[in-house]
Amino acid sequence: MIPKIQAYCNLIFKVKKKVFNVPFDYFWMHFHQMKSSFVIFAATICFLLGLGFYHYLLGYRAIFNDPSRRPVYFNDGFSVAVPTGNAKSHEWISMREALKGPFAQNDSRLLQYINANNIIRPPSDKPYNLSNPDLDNPSMGQSRIVLHALNGLKNGFFVECGALDGELRSNTLLLEKRFGWKGLLIEGDPKNYDMLVDKHRKAWSTPACLSTLPYPHEVLFEQHYNTGKISKQQVVKDQDAPPGFARVQCYPFYTLISAMNISTVDYFSLDVEGSELDVLNTIPFDSVFIKVISVEYIHDSGGRNAVKQFMTAKGFRVFGEVTDPRNWANDLVLVNERLLI
Repeated sequence: MIPKIQAYCNLIFKVKKKVFNVPFDYFWMHFHQMKSSFVIFAATICFLLGLGFYHYLLGYRAIFNDPSRRPVYFNDGFSVAVPTGNAKSHEWISMREALKGPFAQNDSRLLQYINANNIIRPPSDKPYNLSNPDLDNPSMGQSRIVLHALNGLKNGFFVECGALDGELRSNTLLLEKRFGWKGLLIEGDPKNYDMLVDKHRKAWSTPACLSTLPYPHEVLFEQHYNTGKISKQQVVKDQDAPPGFARVQCYPFYTLISAMNISTVDYFSLDVEGSELDVLNTIPFDSVFIKVISVEYIHDSGGRNAVKQFMTAKGFRVFGEVTDPRNWANDLVLVNERLLI
């Protein structure tokens, strides 16, 4: 910008010198003859000033559209980057809208961000890479109860949160391998998720956790293989996670399935080591049809009765229960009453 201004100033100086570098008496004597020179000079000055102002506006526009070259916040709002395909557009958010709180769970801008940034990753097209390929059903019994409740449904859709490595005690592997189901595997521990990807499951997956609030938020995730969970410690801005923890992005259940354009979930497996009721509280059950759900209750502060009471109020009935003396499974399996009509 500065070199351009210097060039304009030099040009003005040359024009001025050419017009005015004459003796004063000569200038006064030939004033009438020099009227045309004044007109040319004035027009030149106006043109150069206008050209400079135009380039100034172009530079300001570039700064405004590039978040890295300007402040994020303004008096009446701020601009957010919204990826669209391979590029990013910037959308203006008014302060009045921002003060209302986080985006709705199915806000189109949030869904567009998830899809454009590969938050949900597609199924593998490689052969299974399982530790026990001959074991059809590694679950503790949940998948058999689900199939019974759904009359052996084929080609259904599942969501499994707390998917671990995608094989160990998986509640959905049987449905996927033998009954043609598709689904979404959710695993918040980055180490577990890497192992899950190596299994080459035929389901979508995401290295995220389910929100315990009705909007996306970041958490510290305790990494303990099959007992990992969301920590009560708060994320500290601009600081790395302490040893044994990972900073993990959480998304609401409804946000993730909306990004996949799914409105009916045949089976939802929820095992998040103590945050089950918080996750369930975020789900708008009137907007998504969940047919069968299994919920681990042993680590939740309210226990079995709290989970049963909450789900009953949402229109579900207990269909079965899976328990294990080693506490490897303590799940209620509940069926939507709409299936029983």
